[in-house]
Amino acid sequence: MSDTYKTLPNNRPRGDVAVEAALAGWQVHPCRHAPEQRPGGPLRKAKEPLTSWKEAATDDPAVVAAWWARWPLALVGIRTGDG
Repeated sequence: MSDTYKTLPNNRPRGDVAVEAALAGWQVHPCRHAPEQRPGGPLRKAKEPLTSWKEAATDDPAVVAAWWARWPLALVGIRTGDG
């Protein structure tokens, strides 16, 4: 997969956008960017949280930066409530 998918249409890395959202006070969490099927495992849908979002969503920019270092293609999820 090309590295171009790590950026938004305006050529900004998704991780940078996630950190900016956290700095603005939004609780963010990473979400799967595309469906994924592992051999013998269940189909994981696009947009599924990659963390336990209710507990993990945070506005800590260091945590957010670490998530996007691990999952650079992740979509930016915003916690807007409890479920």
